[in-house]
Amino acid sequence: MWCGGNMRLKHFFIAATAVILSNAYGANQNHPDPVEDVLEKCAYESQAGMRDCLSRSVSESSKVLISAEKKLVSALKQWDEQPKFVSKARDQLIRSDDAYLKYRDAQCAFASALGGGAIGNALELRRLACIFGLNMERAAHLTRLASSLSRK
Repeated sequence: MWCGGNMRLKHFFIAATAVILSNAYGANQNHPDPVEDVLEKCAYESQAGMRDCLSRSVSESSKVLISAEKKLVSALKQWDEQPKFVSKARDQLIRSDDAYLKYRDAQCAFASALGGGAIGNALELRRLACIFGLNMERAAHLTRLASSLSRK
């Protein structure tokens, strides 16, 4: 349980992580920052509770991402384009998904490393917040792409 000086340390960690990760993702006032939001949501938990909260949030963001991918595949099926271009786009989406997962893992390992000599679960909390943020951003991007396709 966080108390006294540890509570100040926890709030400093949350604020510093939000600033670093928000800047890394280019968040601005026009677009809500998913990392800042999830850290705020989980901030009032114990350290173990915060880890659980972030783990649940990562799981939820994975579901949102899968749903966005399915919506894009569905939109591609309805896309008013020649079948060969639809097929090519679907193949490229699969490649993009694979590349995204590799990028996300590397980027979030880097975000964790920026925690330096942090103690306890702090590095893992940074990694989880990063995964959540990137998943939510990718889901939003795929959703925008799906809605931009002209329908048959």
